[in-house]
Amino acid sequence: MSNKIFIFEFVSGGGFNKSTLPISLFCEGFAMLRACIEDFKSIDFEIETLLDDRISKLNGILVANTISFVKKNDDFIKIFKKILINNDYVFIIAPEFQNILYNLTKLVEDNEKNLLSVGSDFIQQFSSKYRTYEFFQSSKLNTPKTYLIPSNNNGLNIKVLNNIFEKLRKPIILKPEDGVGAESIFFIDNVEKLNEFIKQMNSNKESFIERPFIIQEYVSGQDLSVSFIGRKLNLTENSYKPLPICINAQILNISKSTEPSQYFGGYSPIVSVPMNYLNQLVSALSKFKVEGYFGVDFIKYTSNPNPLYFIEINPRLTTSYLGIRNVFKENLFDIIYNSKLGNIKDLDFHPIGFSHYRRLDFSLKEKTNSKKHPDSNLVEFLFLKNIPEIITPPISINGFDFSSFVATNEKTLMDSENKLQKIKNKIKQFLIIS
Repeated sequence: MSNKIFIFEFVSGGGFNKSTLPISLFCEGFAMLRACIEDFKSIDFEIETLLDDRISKLNGILVANTISFVKKNDDFIKIFKKILINNDYVFIIAPEFQNILYNLTKLVEDNEKNLLSVGSDFIQQFSSKYRTYEFFQSSKLNTPKTYLIPSNNNGLNIKVLNNIFEKLRKPIILKPEDGVGAESIFFIDNVEKLNEFIKQMNSNKESFIERPFIIQEYVSGQDLSVSFIGRKLNLTENSYKPLPICINAQILNISKSTEPSQYFGGYSPIVSVPMNYLNQLVSALSKFKVEGYFGVDFIKYTSNPNPLYFIEINPRLTTSYLGIRNVFKENLFDIIYNSKLGNIKDLDFHPIGFSHYRRLDFSLKEKTNSKKHPDSNLVEFLFLKNIPEIITPPISINGFDFSSFVATNEKTLMDSENKLQKIKNKIKQFLIIS
């Protein structure tokens, strides 16, 4: 008899049911949901999940055994709890902001279910970017200087903001203390841009009220991440050591103006960073009793003798999983599940391919209401065009701008880049793009 598992992804699973569905976040979220369902299904789990009713047409491409829908006026937490009780295992994919990931995970733990995603203690520690900075510092790991900017009913404390910027006297990154991805990241390298940001903040205070930000000195280099599986070393000792799986490149657009920065995806693996550079990080993380998949963001700064600057720890499944699952023969969820059962063995990961995982954005030449509109039958489009690399089909809210998420599975970087271009061309041809 199969184990029953509830796999929940916040964005596509109803977390935004009472507000506008953010398409960029949805594309990543649904892609991770679909990949997780397929990979847990392959190790004989019986799967239950939730979908936002607005994207119910996508249920046909999920291999879950049971799919429930969250409608506009539903209390999605109530539905979440009901499904939670009926399953043996739970895996959660959710953002850290506003304690969403922590609260959902705590619900699972309080109901004494078997959690296969990261536990609440680790989430609580590293959902805070400032506490993460303090951890890097206390562990003597290279990290950019970071300062906390308090917030109140009037937004960020402008006096503190100005004082720290003047103190650093160098370009800075300003971002939410609990943000995810490239959400609300601002690059500021002079007083004029800082004043422009303050002006923008004052005209849009609801985005900054009671939400602390951090100032971080800007480090120029290659944006990378390393993916880990946290697990026990053995059953007899209460000791843990995270297992580094893969180093990944991140494709970020850090806006040099007051326009939003964006995260588009990345590619795996990166072999230009030897794993021995990460030994100190692994040692520092071993003090935590963490199990499950998580990631650490860092920057490779080439002109420094110690070239790695650690930035953030993401206590959850990260988007890089969409590429990693294509370049290793091992099923990472099988490893996590067996580690939970005490089946612990030495593992040595060797990539057998290369993958780009990207959000692709497109716009139609003109809006259309014809029956051939891509949004009218996304499932047919997915299979009709025979593009297996598409994980999230092109989807639109306004009928004009479309986003999709793809992951290649090729032998080399060049093959992967060529395949990615072919996919773009196919989608453009279908969407009649100029």
